[in-house]
Amino acid sequence: MRNRENKLIIALLSTILALSFVGAQIANGETSFAKLWETRRIIPLITKDGVLVAGWPNMGNQTLFACFDSKTGKQLWKENKKEPVNWDAIRADNFQLEGDRLFVLQREGDKYSFNCFNKNDGKQIWSLGMLDDINPEKMPFVDGNNFYLIQHGIIQCFDSGNGQLLWKAGTGSGPLKRLAGVYKGLQFWTGNHVMCLDLKTKSQLWATPQNDCPLAPNNLDGILGNTPCFVGDYVFFLGHDCDVAGGLSIFCRNIFTGKTKAKLDRPFGIVATKEFFVSVVPTGQGNFKMYAFDPESGTNVWETRVERTVREFMFSLGDRFIRTKFGENQTTLAILCDAKTGREISTTDLGEGVTNIIQDGKLLFVESNNKTTCYKISG
Repeated sequence: MRNRENKLIIALLSTILALSFVGAQIANGETSFAKLWETRRIIPLITKDGVLVAGWPNMGNQTLFACFDSKTGKQLWKENKKEPVNWDAIRADNFQLEGDRLFVLQREGDKYSFNCFNKNDGKQIWSLGMLDDINPEKMPFVDGNNFYLIQHGIIQCFDSGNGQLLWKAGTGSGPLKRLAGVYKGLQFWTGNHVMCLDLKTKSQLWATPQNDCPLAPNNLDGILGNTPCFVGDYVFFLGHDCDVAGGLSIFCRNIFTGKTKAKLDRPFGIVATKEFFVSVVPTGQGNFKMYAFDPESGTNVWETRVERTVREFMFSLGDRFIRTKFGENQTTLAILCDAKTGREISTTDLGEGVTNIIQDGKLLFVESNNKTTCYKISG
C-alpha cells in the first residue's frame, strides 16, 4: 500500500513539473522551428500568402519556374520553355506575387515581356510584350489593383487585372529606374536619386538632388535586407554617400518632407520591426555590433556585440525578429530576438551549406546543399 502511495506521489510530482515546464515555455514566449517539408533541386525565389515560386538551374529544355503550396510543398503548376533559358537571367526581382496573381518579367530576345498568371493554376491572364526601356533593374511594381513602370522618364500606371494603361505622369526630376516601395499613400521611386510621389495628386512630394544619395542595389556586397524599409513616418534606404569611407550609408528620411533624420553606418544586415530599425555594423578590428534605432527620438534604444556571418539574414516578426549566424562546423543558426531589448529568445540549427533564406510570415524557406526546407515558426 505504501509503495502504491509513493508511486502516486511521484507521478503527481512529475505531472506538476511537466506542467510547470510547459507553463514556463509559454510565459517565456519560447519559440520552435518545426520542419514542415523538404524537397530537392528547387531554388526558392519569392513567397507570399501561401504560395512559393521556385525554379531549377537550367539544363537543356527544363522547367523555368513553378509554384508550390507553401505549407505542403506540393507543386501547383509549372511553366515550360521550348528553348533553353539562361539561368543567370532568372532572378527573384523578376517575380512578384499580389493577391491571386503572379507577375513575371521575362526576356524575349533583346527585350522583355511582362506577364500575369493565375498563381494557383498557372493560366496566363494577360501579357505586355516587347517592352522598350524595361529590364530587371526597372522591374514593374505591382500594388493592389495597379502596377507601375517607368519608360524614358515617364511614369505609367496600368490596371493589374487586364494590363490596360490608366495614366501617365512625367517625373520632372531626372533619370529614375523603378518604383521601390509604397507606404502610407506615397510612392518611392529610385534611380540616381530618390523621389517621393503622392498617389492622390500624382505629383512629386519631394526628391533628393540628382546623383545625391542614389539607392544602392539590394544584396550589394553581401548586404541582405529589403531597402527601402519603413518605420513610423520614416523611410530607410541604403544609398551612396561620398562623405564616408566605403561610400555607402543608411539614410533615414521623413516620408512627408524628405528631411534627413539621420545617417547610419553601412550595414551588413538590416530589418525593420514595428518600432525600430535594427542593423548589424562593424566596429573595427573584426568586431560587430547589432543595434536598434528609434527614428522618433533619433537615438539607439539598445545595442549588443554580435558575431557576423558571411551572409546576414534578418527577418521581421512584429515585435521580434530573426537573424542568422554561423554555428559549429559551418552550420547556420537562426536566432529569434526581442526587438525591444535585443535579447535572444531561442536558437535553431538550420544545418550546413545554407545559401539563401526567404520568409512568408511565420514560414521560412531555407536553401542548402541542393535542397529546400520549409520551417514553421511557432510560439
